[in-house]
Parts: sequence; structure tokens; C-alpha cells
Amino acid sequence: MSSRHEETTAADPGRAPALEWRPRWYCVSTKPRVEEQVRRSLAARAIDVFNPLVASRRGSGSEALFPGYLFARFALHAHFATVRWACGVRSIVSNAGGPIAVDDSVIEAVRARFPASWPQRPGPGERVQVTGGPFKGIVGVLERSRSGTDRVRLLLNVLHDQVRLEVPGRLVRRAP
Repeated sequence: MSSRHEETTAADPGRAPALEWRPRWYCVSTKPRVEEQVRRSLAARAIDVFNPLVASRRGSGSEALFPGYLFARFALHAHFATVRWACGVRSIVSNAGGPIAVDDSVIEAVRARFPASWPQRPGPGERVQVTGGPFKGIVGVLERSRSGTDRVRLLLNVLHDQVRLEVPGRLVRRAP
């Protein structure tokens, strides 16, 4: 692209942004708490997506490092509309000159420090093992997670009878 074209586009906010032909990273703003839904939607359209995660403040699971944002790598000329109008996307972070590309080195630095996925919590019906506390080593079936708390209810087979046990969710992992 010529710099003349870029200058004209930046100076004239009524014109469409200069479209980049090579894939670059962009920051995508999402609607609240739908980062994972947007990640799956864009990945299904062959868009490279990075949603860095951190351990949940509630003790188990994960949450977005940047709530309401994720990174997508795409060529503007080919995928601008696909990304911009994907379900759950609020906007592509931009200035008057159009979408702002994020340098590859920034993405690499974030990737080195934060994973793109976090071990998912076991779901109801899965075999789990207690990893700490007085019941360490016990294997059972996760019955349910208690909403609003970090506790889970397990079903254990003890002497040919099912017994329910509640333990902190952070002490439970999928059974080997």
C-alpha cells in the first residue's frame, strides 16, 4: 500500500479504512462475558484467535486476562466484515485511521506469560479424584457444582452404597 493512500484515509474519516493485505493481529472488543463464544466462532471461520486466560479468582477454572477483549490475526481486506460482524463482537479496536494492528512481539510476549487455554473444570457425571484434604485420593463422580461457591458435590461408592460429599472445587481434578 502506498503511504499516500494511508494518509488520505487517515485524514478523511468518511472513507473506509485502508485495508491491509497481509494477516496481522488486531484487538477485538466483545460483548460482556462472551470472549470464549467469539473465540470459537472466529476459529470456526479459520481466523487465528488468542484469548489469554488466567486462573479464576473464584479458585478454579479460568477467566479472560482482558475481559471483553481478545486478539485475532487476519488480513483486513479478506476478513474485516467476517470479524466485525461475528456474533458477540462489539468492534475491532480502531482510531481515526482504522483498525489498529498489534505488533507480533506483543502477542508473543503475552503468549509466553499466559496460556491460551486453562484446564477446564470437570463437569457433572465425570469421574474425579480429590487431590487434597482428608479425602485425598478418593475417586467419585461429580454430581454438581454449587453456584456462587467453590464447592462441588461428589457421589462416592462406599460399601455398596452411594454417599454424597461436598469438597472445595480446587481440590478436585479429573480421575486418571
